[in-house]
Amino acid sequence: MNIVQVFSLAQNFVSFLPETITRTVFTTVGAALGYSNLKGVVQLRKNYQRIVPLSSTWAQRRRSAQAMANYFAYYHEVFRLKDLTPQQILARVRTENMEQLRETLTQKSCTAALLHAGNWDLAGAWACLDLAPVHTLAEKLEPVELAQRYLEFRQHLGMKIYFAEKGKNSLGLLQNDMQESKCFVPLLMDRDLSASGLEVDLLGAAMRVAPGGAILAIKKQCPMFPIFLARENFAYDKARVKKAGSKWGIVLRAGEPIYPPALSEVGTDTRAPAFQAALHAMCTAWMEQVAVFLQDNLTDWHMLQKVFTADLDMQRLAAKQVKNLDN
Repeated sequence: MNIVQVFSLAQNFVSFLPETITRTVFTTVGAALGYSNLKGVVQLRKNYQRIVPLSSTWAQRRRSAQAMANYFAYYHEVFRLKDLTPQQILARVRTENMEQLRETLTQKSCTAALLHAGNWDLAGAWACLDLAPVHTLAEKLEPVELAQRYLEFRQHLGMKIYFAEKGKNSLGLLQNDMQESKCFVPLLMDRDLSASGLEVDLLGAAMRVAPGGAILAIKKQCPMFPIFLARENFAYDKARVKKAGSKWGIVLRAGEPIYPPALSEVGTDTRAPAFQAALHAMCTAWMEQVAVFLQDNLTDWHMLQKVFTADLDMQRLAAKQVKNLDN
């Protein structure tokens, strides 16, 4: 059975059974995997140890079990999301500190820096309904059928999606969109192993991030807003549960905006030292806010891949970067 068939079976399972049953199955399976020594789970624990170290191996496994339960809850919610009404989507998202972001979007487009945390698809669906048109990038997953399925799913939710493909000038397409209309451009930025990946510090550990949101913010002279997503159980709010059709949703919090330097100071050549220094400064400012969020909401961060420089094969990465630059 291939990955597309697995996704189809999971979609059918979630669509035809009550949410209380399907959510329990997903989170139970996720928690069980979180106790395992699967490659991705082991890496998840290593990533977490760099943020909030735990001395006990058992405590680390309990934490990864909670994280994987949250991760599988994300997938469960994705499979159910296309069947939700706009009212249910709105009720499943609670927002904080949104005033500056909303004000900015009344005047012009802006970018946002996201982590692989919470449920970014639910956040995107909410934003299309209650904030601004969402234009963004998505990784082109393999096989192609899976990538197409995700593309159509996100388009159904109202988002305009470009695949992040080498040689396709994806950021240029977003830049044009930002010029032509007022749109919200949130980008997942907490992992990038390409030639354009930028190394920054997170709580004393070097990691590689994608600078796309900062590049667009500089070129379009708009702020970049950190956006933080965490899961929320709002069973205490009976009225909201009734509207949402569930007791589970997310908290979407806008961080403090990060403003770019003037174009007259850095130019438009992304490879120039002044531009690179500006990118590093903006991404470092983002990391300062990320550190606070992750220390409080670590098990909402679904990072099962290598992202910290110490875990990477630097010779292989350097060779890949040289090849990318040559091409």
